[in-house]
Amino acid sequence: CKVLVEEGAFPKFGLHSLPEHLSAPGEREQRYAARYNFPPAARLSCACHLVDDVVIRVPEESQLRKQVVRKAAGIDRTITVDAPMRLYYVELPTPDLKDHRGDWERLRAELAALHGLTDLRIDLPALRACQPALAAAGRAVTVTVLHNTLPLPEAHTAAAAETSPIQPVPIAELGGEVIRIQPGFHDALYGIAVDVGTTTVAGHLCHLRSGEILATASRMNPQVPFGEDLMSRVSYAMMNADGVERMHRAIIDGLNELVEELCRCATTGDGPLTPTDIVEMVLVGNTTMHHLLLGIDPRELGGAPFSLATHGALDIKARDLGLQLAPGANIHIPPCEAGHVGADNVGVLVAEAPYRQDEQWLILDIGTNGEILLGNRAQMLSASSPTGPAFEGAQIHHGMRAAAGAIERVRIDPATLSVRYRIIGNEGWIESDGLAQEKTSPAPSNGAAARRTKREELLNPVLRAAGICGSGIIEAVAELFKAGLIASNGRFVDVAHPRLRSGLGEGGGKAE
Repeated sequence: CKVLVEEGAFPKFGLHSLPEHLSAPGEREQRYAARYNFPPAARLSCACHLVDDVVIRVPEESQLRKQVVRKAAGIDRTITVDAPMRLYYVELPTPDLKDHRGDWERLRAELAALHGLTDLRIDLPALRACQPALAAAGRAVTVTVLHNTLPLPEAHTAAAAETSPIQPVPIAELGGEVIRIQPGFHDALYGIAVDVGTTTVAGHLCHLRSGEILATASRMNPQVPFGEDLMSRVSYAMMNADGVERMHRAIIDGLNELVEELCRCATTGDGPLTPTDIVEMVLVGNTTMHHLLLGIDPRELGGAPFSLATHGALDIKARDLGLQLAPGANIHIPPCEAGHVGADNVGVLVAEAPYRQDEQWLILDIGTNGEILLGNRAQMLSASSPTGPAFEGAQIHHGMRAAAGAIERVRIDPATLSVRYRIIGNEGWIESDGLAQEKTSPAPSNGAAARRTKREELLNPVLRAAGICGSGIIEAVAELFKAGLIASNGRFVDVAHPRLRSGLGEGGGKAE
């Protein structure tokens, strides 16, 4: 099994991890590492032994029970696509000795004459590409413009809009920046939306003109080895001089890998996509993820008053963050709210729009860091709390993340109180009294068959539940309440019920 050695102080575990805390690689391990192109920090766990305390990470390809990351795009919505990134086709006349303007100045004048664009500036990579693009297609080019946008007043409310409505401004009059010049005619425009969660990172590749989602991909956040929750990562940043840079580099590398995966999976009529086809990315996350993504030290978020380095919306060049997109690609990060309520919560507000409703809305975002939204058009309230310890198994005896073998669905019959459940990696529902609905094989008739069956069970260890994950916990509690077994305070109604098993709680006390 290949493992990766993490380096630095890990205050949560009270230890300091270094590569030297494992025995030196032997000849066998060196041959194996060379054959399979191991990275520098990788070791073969079966070929080394512990010398001192060490923190290791088991990479995804070495995991038997990989965490299942499901991040679909959600329910279908009817939206008006109005992206600030636009395409404009221009055919420039052939230059002559009477016109001494540069090609960029000619192009800017033509954009104003044909499309009404004013107050344009140009990004340096686009300027470098201007003349080669004009020469390649007979002076015909497609120009990508990132238009400026008007920020809404901070005190803007629906009531204020009725008395003092915001007048729409034609986007052509807002000015903007030319970020790309392509030879010939092009009508495809691609962007990516990414939710940088504490545990998982999910991305959706979209066509910016139609709004169509072309690909979805997700993966574990590569910062997890530095700490499984927000405070652990803040502590890692405080205890290690290069902690912020290492976590920043980890998430940037992870995002570049995610972009490559999305481009491979995208189905378009324009042929295969590459990361350089992506001109815009929107990134959201809680405030700690926001700071580490930008390479900002998050230590001020480790205690009251939880001050942010900045809470406003940001537009940053992808190249400034090390993201390998189009040379002039824009990274948009929506505003954060306060404390540990970040841009991901703002994304929920934009998507669900409870501020437009008369009824009271309650929205729960349950992740490693959970957020709660309550309110309507009159007032909105937000709060956050770490929910990972409850829903990712850290503080539950049989708790686990969403991996093969985890109970993810639960049903309780209100009449008979019989229980059914589903586990990840196994088809069908399982009755609580046995494995009647599972796919089982007849008993082997000889020793060889028995050994083969045992090996298959080891390679596919999902016939029995290994634990319960967050969705299973939520459904179990909901089903217990619906069946009348627990009250609204969470306590069992009848502790003597024959379907309720007594046991020992923590410290030997009786559990109810």
